[in-house]
Amino acid sequence: MPADEKLKNQVKDFLRIHRTASLATVGEHGEPQVATVNYVLDDNFNFFFIARKHSRKFQNLLKNKKVGILVGNDPQIPVIVQMQGDAEPVRDEHYMVEYLSKEVELNDKSWDVLFKTPGVDFMLFRVKIDWLRWLNLNLSAYPQTYMKDFEQIIP
Repeated sequence: MPADEKLKNQVKDFLRIHRTASLATVGEHGEPQVATVNYVLDDNFNFFFIARKHSRKFQNLLKNKKVGILVGNDPQIPVIVQMQGDAEPVRDEHYMVEYLSKEVELNDKSWDVLFKTPGVDFMLFRVKIDWLRWLNLNLSAYPQTYMKDFEQIIP
């Protein structure tokens, strides 16, 4: 496997271990707004998250689909992934059920609020990542990709 593919796979593994991210959207007047989201990543680096329809992030995404994403802000694990892309609603109900089933299968309790709160209206979004950088300052956990600067992964 080429070194680039090994690095991509390591980044993918890191993103799959983590379950929350900071998602930045653009507000009504051009101001940045950040929210914490739970997410799932597929094999093609598509990033899926759910937004409640009355939330600021949902309203922002109706007007501007550009997002910035940060995963890894734990000082105990100095690894960071920065991403950008366009968030598109997933309107296919079959796909949404499949996605939510995967979450339940993973026994991720952080999604319970969606299933237990009556009347919660939400939408699944998919972000096609078009830019991704990885910074690994954790020599002990990821010795193969330890570096002192960001590494561009996508594009």
